[in-house]
Amino acid sequence: MKKTCIICNEANYQILTSYNSPDIYEKSVNITKKKYYRKWVSCSRCKFIYSIYSRKDNALDKLYSSNYRNKNTRWRTKTNEEKFKWLTNLKYSQSETKKKVKWIKNQPILHNNKSATKKTLLDVGGGTGIFAYECKKALGYKPSIIDPDPTGKYLEKNYGIKYYCKIYDNKFKTKFDFISLNFVLEHLLNPKKILIDIKKNMKSKSLLYVEVPDCLAFTKKRKNDDIFNSCHLWFFSTKSLIRMLEICGYKKVSIKKTKTLRGHYSIMALFRAK
Repeated sequence: MKKTCIICNEANYQILTSYNSPDIYEKSVNITKKKYYRKWVSCSRCKFIYSIYSRKDNALDKLYSSNYRNKNTRWRTKTNEEKFKWLTNLKYSQSETKKKVKWIKNQPILHNNKSATKKTLLDVGGGTGIFAYECKKALGYKPSIIDPDPTGKYLEKNYGIKYYCKIYDNKFKTKFDFISLNFVLEHLLNPKKILIDIKKNMKSKSLLYVEVPDCLAFTKKRKNDDIFNSCHLWFFSTKSLIRMLEICGYKKVSIKKTKTLRGHYSIMALFRAK
């Protein structure tokens, strides 16, 4: 299934690595080895890295609304709530989320945009709840989450975090001061569409936080590392991430490359709608 680059529309690419059998995520939705292929490719023009594959585009949709965070899978050892409690109890030195929230808090633009009213946060795809919770504690935001995974519903009852259990849409009656996409864009079939839609839910001075896996992983990790799993469709560099956000009507505020405590290479970035 040949695709064009979503950054520059180039149709040609170079193959970086390939797989001839489904991984654990594909197997969980009954994808078989028959006529299977999956490849990571690099755009011949702009070098943006993306995945091409034999499965149907929507084949993994039911994974995110059922098994993705379920304890009864091969890739989870805790329930969603058990993981949330474990993460909230981590010390700052052991917490990736507390470190990223501190980075956000230290950005000058947050201090130049003060308001007497309590600011609102929408965490898109944040079903574990940890980012919304830490932003509530450290930044004073009133948080909401939108995620199709029903295992996050306890967040509303037990922690006062509004939980919309559904795939993201922009049909909110109010606009938000801050919207976040934590390791979400790499999962989406059409990341540009959601970025354009999100602008409709942003106030004039709202900020967008984005974090994605860094394409540096291709020089640092083995081909069977979980970072290259079938759920991930795109790999960004700082250049391609900024370019895509610019295409969608955003302006870079701050960006940082980092290595997480778990050994993942990622890009953290703040943007503002133009």
